[in-house]
Amino acid sequence: NFGFCPHEDPSVTTMPSESVKAIGEGLKRLRIKGRMALVIYPHQFGEQEREAIEAFLKPVDPHIVSIQKVYGLNIHTGPYAILLEKRKEWK
Repeated sequence: NFGFCPHEDPSVTTMPSESVKAIGEGLKRLRIKGRMALVIYPHQFGEQEREAIEAFLKPVDPHIVSIQKVYGLNIHTGPYAILLEKRKEWK
C-alpha cells in the first residue's frame, strides 16, 4: 500500500522516490510468474507519488513485466491498484 496507514497519523506517508525504489527492489526479488499488487491511496503527496510510480512503470517492456491499472468505475477519488506479473528477469 502506498499512502498512509488508515486510523493512524495521516501526516506520516509514503514518499514518491522511496516508493519507486521499493517497487524496483520488489521486482528484482519477485520470481518469474510472481505477482505484485500496488494499491495507491490519495494522500498529501499522492499525486506526485502516482506520477512517479506510473512514470517508472510505463516504459517497462511488457515481455518483462505485465502491468494492469485497476480502478473503480464509479469512484473517482478513491484508491486504485496496479497489478504486476513478472515474465522475465528484472535488471
